[in-house]
Amino acid sequence: MKPFSTFVSLHPYFKAHPGKVEAAKAIFSRFVEKTAKEKDNLFYSFSVNGDEIFCREAYESAEGLLAHLENVSAPLAEMLKVAELIRVEVHGPAEELEKLKAGVSDQSELSVFPSSIQSVGSGRRDFGGGNSLSRSARSSLVNLISVDWALSRT
Repeated sequence: MKPFSTFVSLHPYFKAHPGKVEAAKAIFSRFVEKTAKEKDNLFYSFSVNGDEIFCREAYESAEGLLAHLENVSAPLAEMLKVAELIRVEVHGPAEELEKLKAGVSDQSELSVFPSSIQSVGSGRRDFGGGNSLSRSARSSLVNLISVDWALSRT
């Protein structure tokens, strides 16, 4: 198993414009097609809860994430026509997050969570560093309907 020394995850949250959820879902495959070719991608999938859209993704390093952002600029532009980007979280080691801050010009919607990796029990890992979910978000997780666009199945 690879150590998670430079693992960086990106968590963008979108809210589809009224009546545009299906149009947003239609764009998922374009994101996945481009992301499937990225050597530093660890995982990538979308989840939808009503008009809320969440993308769960991770990269080997900050450089991999920055390359991804450049790679998906066209489908992202399409998505922003049918959905609003309401929040972006980035989780990872402080050193990697500093590299990201330097590479991202607009940080207005960006929440950064430096991780601390601690061993727990028999080899499991605890990736702490901040509780990013509000009480309502935690309760709505139960109702999430996963849209299975994971790269491992394409």
